[in-house]
Amino acid sequence: PEIVNGVLTPIVVEAKTTGVQKTDIVTFLKDRDYFVVIRPTFMTKEQRLTAARLSYTMLGAGYDWFFERDEFPRWDNVKAKRFYCSEVVWACYDYALSSMNFCLATFMGVKKTLGVLTVTPQNLADAANYMSSRFDVVMASDRLHYRSK
Repeated sequence: PEIVNGVLTPIVVEAKTTGVQKTDIVTFLKDRDYFVVIRPTFMTKEQRLTAARLSYTMLGAGYDWFFERDEFPRWDNVKAKRFYCSEVVWACYDYALSSMNFCLATFMGVKKTLGVLTVTPQNLADAANYMSSRFDVVMASDRLHYRSK
């Protein structure tokens, strides 16, 4: 959270076509047709904080129009990298778990699309749906095609 106009406000770091930026949670949610907020239960609080901190280092990075995943963790110059929307989540969690030699792809629904490893917002929703023991659903929109526990 950050203080916005004197009020403590939750912030979302997101990749839009203009690049990686931060948006207050209300603006983020009202600009969506549907959403799901999930919390991975297989990560410690410290790992989740590491992921959140990393997202702030991505601010100003460009948008990844080709959906190409860089090899992680190579964070020497994050702003030179480009990210698509769900790749921000994937990259942050992947980095936070890198010391554990953990296969994040198993839990995030990573798939090959035209020969490139990708994770889409639907993959994340599916992971929460089918691996409910690994994710807590914090909130979801009514229009989302998602089965709650």
